[in-house]
Amino acid sequence: GAEAIEGAIRAARNITKRQNIMVMQGSFHGRTNACLALTTSKYVYAFGSRPLMPGVGVAPVPYTTQLKVDPNANVEEMTRQCLGIMEDLLFQTQHPSEVAMVLVEPVLGEGGYLPLPAAYLK
Repeated sequence: GAEAIEGAIRAARNITKRQNIMVMQGSFHGRTNACLALTTSKYVYAFGSRPLMPGVGVAPVPYTTQLKVDPNANVEEMTRQCLGIMEDLLFQTQHPSEVAMVLVEPVLGEGGYLPLPAAYLK
């Protein structure tokens, strides 16, 4: 797991010649130093290990628990909202020309095995 993630980081940075990485809020990618920087599911995983690898941005995912909205909220609207926020973050906290990869877990396992909507992954 962690070795695959770190291999993906190295490959993306080498191929794109860019350094930054965008991850999803609530994700878990491992407990090595690089993976801890990408893990946003629980602060305690990296407790005592900070500062972590720089250049990591965090984007929201269209889950009612993450967005603090009604559990019956419209998934399509939440997806549009989250993708809009991600685009804003790509220009506010990082620039697309500096992003090597966007790391997405199609099924967020740490938070209860929640699959991302297909529209979000497109």
